[in-house]
Amino acid sequence: MTRLAWCVAFIAMALVAMRQSALLAAKLAEKYSWPLIEQWHGCWDIEHCSVSWWGQAAIVLFLVGPAVAWASAGWKYSRQPTAGRFAWTMLSLLAGTALFYLGYYALIW
Repeated sequence: MTRLAWCVAFIAMALVAMRQSALLAAKLAEKYSWPLIEQWHGCWDIEHCSVSWWGQAAIVLFLVGPAVAWASAGWKYSRQPTAGRFAWTMLSLLAGTALFYLGYYALIW
């Protein structure tokens, strides 16, 4: 039961980190000219355009990828929870999530 509780707690923290990282990337996108690679993709609007299977996979990865990574880290962390390990896990996950969204926005948006 404690493993599940840690997993849910990590997912909740992931949602906050994902939101904040996406907001930071959006603010930077307003300030700087993005995407860095111009015109490497067509239309990403899945309602009006035909998006390839890898484009749809990229959209799904964007939406659920970090939450799955955080959940699996929470599951693994729950075996031996210590304060030092918690701090290291949080730092790694926060940095990874921020870099994931910044890279995604820099290359695609």
